[in-house]
Amino acid sequence: MVVDAVDEAGFDTHLLWPEAGPGVHVVLSARPVAGTDLKDLLPPSARSNVLRLGPLTSVDLQAALKATGIAADDATTRALEEVTAGDPYFVRVVLDDLGRDPSVASAVLIRLAGDAARGDEWSAFPGLECYLDRWWDELYGRHEDVALSELLSYLAVAEGPLTRSELIGIDAQDSIGGRNIDALVHKVARFVVGDARSGYAFAHERFKGHVAIKLADEMASASERIDRFCDGWRERPDTDNGYAFQYGLLHRHRRALEAGNPAAYLDALTHDFLARKADMLGRHAPSLEDLERGFARQSSSCGRQLTCPQ
Repeated sequence: MVVDAVDEAGFDTHLLWPEAGPGVHVVLSARPVAGTDLKDLLPPSARSNVLRLGPLTSVDLQAALKATGIAADDATTRALEEVTAGDPYFVRVVLDDLGRDPSVASAVLIRLAGDAARGDEWSAFPGLECYLDRWWDELYGRHEDVALSELLSYLAVAEGPLTRSELIGIDAQDSIGGRNIDALVHKVARFVVGDARSGYAFAHERFKGHVAIKLADEMASASERIDRFCDGWRERPDTDNGYAFQYGLLHRHRRALEAGNPAAYLDALTHDFLARKADMLGRHAPSLEDLERGFARQSSSCGRQLTCPQ
């Protein structure tokens, strides 16, 4: 079993680990976190081996270009190595761009590599953030509109994927509707994963965080809108409550912590909500996990150990 990006978990990581049966191996991936020993994310009883992976080498990058089917010249290949510094996600982003529009993406790469060589603005920014800044400027230079800002802000504050119908239904007063949602998603497709039915989300937490900074003035409003949308679960058919049931409590808890009211998570743990969620999913385990998480968080906030009844 593989669990990716453990360092980005926004909740108590001890809740992640099931009791693995005989022959089951769990592989965790995580980036280094300042001041944190990643072994602390594991349960005390876990036996683990740590394998530290470095950046992609020039040989790795050549293999990636070949596997992607991109015919890149020597200048583009050198620029890819210089600009990305072998960061795997950054490499994937650039390879996607090369595949979509090789001439434009190659020119951007070479220009950025030139900036790095001259030591101009490049030294002030990590590579990916600088690349994303340029992408952001290009996107907003061509497409700036209220609906695009709303879509990005929703994705930036969401705790999980939002489906096409959920994005349309979050707020009847916003500018997102059936007439423009597909075009909006297409504009940001390179940094979004998922589809209309399974839900859209940013491909990586780094871009999610980048957008949150760029649209900082809109984050609180977007979060409040999603919170109100989740609160309306009673009036909607369960087929439209996927996000509300799966991520609504996490969303509520994050907003409550920001407002200095951690007890709001427990306030939302009503019998009706948990029972209807269990009925929709066809199993009770997720609702029990909500209760366990609630007791764990309340224990942390009040300084006493509370145990979820079995």
